[in-house]
Amino acid sequence: MKDINFIQILWDYMKMNHELKDSDCIIGLGSKDTNYTRLWR
Repeated sequence: MKDINFIQILWDYMKMNHELKDSDCIIGLGSKDTNYTRLWR
């Protein structure tokens, strides 16, 4: 399976189709742990 297929699966899973609204605060979650990427290999 190509990387783009994995990306599409993740995108489809995370997409919630919510209506966009104005916001005072946006929170983004992430990780600086480089070992995390090994889970996707």
